[in-house]
Amino acid sequence: MVGGTFIIQDEALKGWLITSFFGLCLLVFIVQLIPGSTELKLTEEGFEMTSLFRKSITKWTDVKSFKVGYLGQNKTIKFDYVDRYIKHTIGKSIAKQLSGNHGALPTTYGLKATELLKIMNRWKNKYGTQ
Repeated sequence: MVGGTFIIQDEALKGWLITSFFGLCLLVFIVQLIPGSTELKLTEEGFEMTSLFRKSITKWTDVKSFKVGYLGQNKTIKFDYVDRYIKHTIGKSIAKQLSGNHGALPTTYGLKATELLKIMNRWKNKYGTQ
């Protein structure tokens, strides 16, 4: 962001674009540090992911399986939906083509991926058969 401000003197448009982009990135980073903006909540019904204060709930009965995988260079938990799950068909199809799975957790929430996988499978096995 600071580099963009130096470029403004020579190339105003390019400098402002760089400064604005990295300023927005900084703002998103700061928002993610606010408690409650990014979290994973497990309940008897399913798991609730919150990212930038937006919540997404997935029922245990809608998930076929969990596994450890990579999103880019980051290790995380990936999952596939059961065949009867009809929501988000376009998004599921695109995600499957790009990553090999229908969905993924955005982070491991401070745990090792293998630890989180065990926890997710334990909850799915306990509450996903109802």
